[in-house]
Amino acid sequence: MAITFNEVKIFYNTNLSKLSTCEDKFSAILEKARKNKTAPIYSVHSRKKDIGSIFLKTKRDKITKIDNLHKMNDIIGFRVICLFEQDIYKVFNYLIETIKNDPTYNLEEFKIFNWDNEIQLSNMKDTAAELCGKDKSIDKKKGTGYKSIHFIIKDTIHGLIFELQLRSIIQDVWGQLEHALSYKKGGINEHVQKSFILLSKDLENADRLVRYLRDVSDKEHIERKYVKNKYRPLKFFKYEDNILPEIFTPDTSCDVKFRHIITAYNNYNDIMSNYRRGRPVNFDSFSAWLEKTIPQFDLLEDLLVKHFGLGDSDSDSDSDSDINNIEDIRVKYWILMERAFLSFCSLDYDSAMKIYDQFLTEEAMVENGEFLSDRYVVHFRVGEIFHARGETERALEKFDECVRILENNKDDPALKVISSPKNSFSIHFKLAHIYWTFGSEYYTYSLKHIEDALLVFNEHEKAITEEEPSVSLSILNNICWYNLFAFNAIVKDRKIDKLDKIDQEKAMEFLDKGEEALRNMLTQKGIPLQGYDTAAWFLFCQYKSGVKDKSALTEAKEHLDKAWEADNPKEEDILYSLDSIELRKNHLREIIHALS
Repeated sequence: MAITFNEVKIFYNTNLSKLSTCEDKFSAILEKARKNKTAPIYSVHSRKKDIGSIFLKTKRDKITKIDNLHKMNDIIGFRVICLFEQDIYKVFNYLIETIKNDPTYNLEEFKIFNWDNEIQLSNMKDTAAELCGKDKSIDKKKGTGYKSIHFIIKDTIHGLIFELQLRSIIQDVWGQLEHALSYKKGGINEHVQKSFILLSKDLENADRLVRYLRDVSDKEHIERKYVKNKYRPLKFFKYEDNILPEIFTPDTSCDVKFRHIITAYNNYNDIMSNYRRGRPVNFDSFSAWLEKTIPQFDLLEDLLVKHFGLGDSDSDSDSDSDINNIEDIRVKYWILMERAFLSFCSLDYDSAMKIYDQFLTEEAMVENGEFLSDRYVVHFRVGEIFHARGETERALEKFDECVRILENNKDDPALKVISSPKNSFSIHFKLAHIYWTFGSEYYTYSLKHIEDALLVFNEHEKAITEEEPSVSLSILNNICWYNLFAFNAIVKDRKIDKLDKIDQEKAMEFLDKGEEALRNMLTQKGIPLQGYDTAAWFLFCQYKSGVKDKSALTEAKEHLDKAWEADNPKEEDILYSLDSIELRKNHLREIIHALS
């Protein structure tokens, strides 16, 4: 079970005093050396990770036990900066002597990145190994050109582990730029990553290249911000029987006194049935759908308020429009949820969040039991909005809560109705995609959610495919894609025979699962453009990693040709497909180039 955001928060607040004391004490040692010129230190910077960053790291590093948070080696971090690279070796020796002579500190691990002076490299490794052991004194190559020295140090008094990074001022600028432009919470722009390699080889071009990198990063940020500002809800989730107001159930459909309400509800429901996968179908545009949907909702809301409100049902006074006058909690909940959904569809995130927050407050839980606060849909919607805003940690917190509620309720007889499996399938399906957008460190989460989606799909295939028959192809395509995602996360542009045995076996297991789904998909009719693109890229990755020979490229090219012949995406899909379009363009370039 994953560590929750609240558990991280409790851990952080409980240990804050110790963390601050540890940070202050070692900072004082470094500052004293700087001021007294005991070592040629130019500046010292320290920081504690915030709660959100710690929570995010538990995801990346697959930390599942609270007790292991104490072992996280960079909750406290120091950067020790030298003006010149020549000074680094002197500061290194000072740090080694300080750790050796102060029983408060133990050197747990030593890493040196991309050091080209072989004599210094050997001396530093051997010296550090005397304190932490040869297997913990490591030199590493990093493709971005990042150059630095890292000490992992344990404060034995407080039982905390912290990281110290030692580098020159130019290397520090380099490290800061890499952190800022490669944004560790999501995927790294490949152009930025490759350009950093060029920059490391020729620092004389730094100004010109950094301007280029800033330009690339800004353009990508603007593009992603534009797309995310157009992000709308995944789909319209149908209500379970224990949530849906009784007036909307079949038992009331023949009651004459409810005729106007039932007619308005059926008309509204018909429009909502056109909302699938983040967009309306059978409409020319989103605005056309909203122009028809919002007035229909307003009419239905007005009828419900007049019928269920505390005022005179024949009155047209303003008080009758206040849903706070409604005593029936299901009706009130339904109106608020639909209003929030339509605000979200209208890209009015603030109004939607204001409503959702009502369901997540302590007051709502106390007033209405757990009826409002323990609904998985609310947490999922809030997570979607946080994701759209780029607030990754808060989005993950809400998605975790949504999954927890789904897991706890999956055996609840009250939820075993036809709409619940559809909702569960859709949520897991979407979460797989969201974790994929966060980058390769999250591949296990993408895989888990697509596998959970598959379990629900296999059990309720008829119910899930009755409205969208193409879902069966989508699930195969996504199983293939996320297993390929996992494979590439392990291989990392290396040949498969260069991996150790464990990684080889794990990578090939993912590849075999992905290929099985791919071959199954390719035997079916109506394969979408994305399916052919997945097939082409799958074969290319097999070739690139040495699993298949060059004949795989020819087959990949055939799939690309079929992708061009497949149905083009509709106009309203474009805003939701910019990442996919860019991916397909990159796939085309790489495959054609490899064939040339």
